[in-house]
Amino acid sequence: MSSLQFVSRLISASFFAVSIIAILLQVIFRYLLQWPLGWTTEVAINAFLIGSWWTICLNVRLQDHVKIGLVFDRLPVWAQHLSQIIACTFAGCMLLLALPGSLKYLEVVNRLVTGVLKVPLSWIYVVFTFFLIVVGLRLLLNAARCLRLFYIGATK
Repeated sequence: MSSLQFVSRLISASFFAVSIIAILLQVIFRYLLQWPLGWTTEVAINAFLIGSWWTICLNVRLQDHVKIGLVFDRLPVWAQHLSQIIACTFAGCMLLLALPGSLKYLEVVNRLVTGVLKVPLSWIYVVFTFFLIVVGLRLLLNAARCLRLFYIGATK
């Protein structure tokens, strides 16, 4: 594991740890001390949201994402590469084409803040734009890799 992967996983684990700690604090203060805290719910939800999308972007291999294995695994190797080229190119382009809309949405939600902590919503929802960029580029790079493998296999 490279140091970049280690840092990425550490960041993911930190977001989930913050979420769990916030939930535990809420339970302790609400049910044991009879003093509910408003900010803990907001922190738990937002940390979980950001942590989940961060993990999807950087820590989940493309091969581990959803695919129709029942059909895909039965295809010959050249057809697997071809289907990956088509699917990855289409999905990657769709994600990158959604970028202008995502950026416009960030402009709109920048005016809005969370209920308790008054954090601009754009600080939370920027993770979706990050997702579009990272996963879109990863898909296009995977399509290029499969195109090379497809070409090598076709020339044999």
